[in-house]
Parts: sequence; structure tokens; C-alpha cells
Amino acid sequence: MNNIIQLIAGKVKGEIEENIIRVLEGEGNLDDIVDSVGEMVNDIGIKTIQAIISELNSIIKKSPERSGKYHVHKGKVERTLITKFGELEFERAYYKNINENNYVYILDELLGIEKYERVEGNLKGDILDKSTDVS
Repeated sequence: MNNIIQLIAGKVKGEIEENIIRVLEGEGNLDDIVDSVGEMVNDIGIKTIQAIISELNSIIKKSPERSGKYHVHKGKVERTLITKFGELEFERAYYKNINENNYVYILDELLGIEKYERVEGNLKGDILDKSTDVS
């Protein structure tokens, strides 16, 4: 947890310093700052979500409740979703239910991610809202 906080603090500090230098050297303006900060915020958003997902995946793997009912079938299965912050890539475990002989991504169920979902729910909502504004 502290690693992500340190990463964010370092990114913000670096972004502030870089933008100040660019403006003072005549190589930047407000538009450049807005674009630069927007990219930084998106990157921080993706990294924060990845850290949360990674921690949840770890908690699930270590859970005694899970180990009594599910065995890890595949340890690292990649998943990609498009979010408000950009492309989110993460890994999660694929489990086999010992009793029912079926397979499940427990993390996906916990997070409410549908089986073939490619676009995250909030982004879908934003797209729909904007499309109704345009039409």
C-alpha cells in the first residue's frame, strides 16, 4: 500500500516540477499543463486500480474459505478492460470448484465483471450519456 502512495507522490512532484520548468523556459502553456496532468492522473488511476485488484487477488488466493471449496486451476490469467482512465490490464486466478466441478474467476465475480466484458461499466454509462446528448 505504501508503495502506491510513494509512487503517486513521486509522480505528482515530478509533474509539478516538469511543468514549471517547461513554462518558465517558454516551452509550455496552460493547455500543455492540462494535457500533462490529465495523462498523469489517468496513469495514477490505472496503477491504483491495478494495486487494488492485485491485493484482492492475493487475499482470495490466501483465503481458507476459498481453499476449502476451490483449487487454483490457472494462477495468472490476463484480463484487459477499457476504463475512464485508459486500458486496465491485470492478472487473476482461475479456480476449479471442487464440489461442483466447474470453473470460475472469483475476482471477476467479486468485482462484478461480466464474462466477456471489455468496457468497464462507468465508461459505458458515460458513453451512453454523451451519445444521448449528441443525438
